[in-house]
Amino acid sequence: MTNRTHALLTELLAEIRTLREEVKQLCQALRPMPDPRDALLARMLQQIYRTWKGRSFLVAELLLDAAVDEAVSDSIHEVVHDVTPQKLGKVFESIEKKDFAGLFVRRVGKNREGCLWQVFAL
Repeated sequence: MTNRTHALLTELLAEIRTLREEVKQLCQALRPMPDPRDALLARMLQQIYRTWKGRSFLVAELLLDAAVDEAVSDSIHEVVHDVTPQKLGKVFESIEKKDFAGLFVRRVGKNREGCLWQVFAL
């Protein structure tokens, strides 16, 4: 290998290393930032799970429970400010089957009174 070839290969290798580092930095910059609301949702699901222990519930039942359990009530109000069964139901729909610190919410049925929900852990 000539000195010129060796110099070109060294230069190319340095350029490749620089490009790799730039791509790595770009990939890190493009990672989605965690939604600050996720921590509030996780806390709400933890409080619901603590109370309901995996049993299914109607949102109206949950809100009745929240009226006597301050921790459940506070966690719900951190997520939904003017709480109505419809608003809380929409929140459950939007997070259905997503992982929040190992807890999930899913719709397990529907009756004439509304959707039955369940908070469960894997």
